[in-house]
Amino acid sequence: MVLFFQDIKSQDYWSNQETILLENEDVINSYDLKYKLLYDQINEEKKTIFLPNEKNNLELFILNEFKLLTKKVSSQYPNIRTFKGHS
Repeated sequence: MVLFFQDIKSQDYWSNQETILLENEDVINSYDLKYKLLYDQINEEKKTIFLPNEKNNLELFILNEFKLLTKKVSSQYPNIRTFKGHS
């Protein structure tokens, strides 16, 4: 239970920028991403982030770093990291 409350802080990197009501009464939310806060979150030991889902809710994802780029590309762009995750 303690881990859940620690993860709530990660929602701080998303702010709801705009809510649009469509003619069919569906709702679309657009979010503003605070990149630095997200970057800090994925650099922590426990890599968990919240991402908006198709129901406009923030959904918890657990990430694992995953080597996807070739060695050549990785050496050219050392700051690019790839992840795989699940919710």
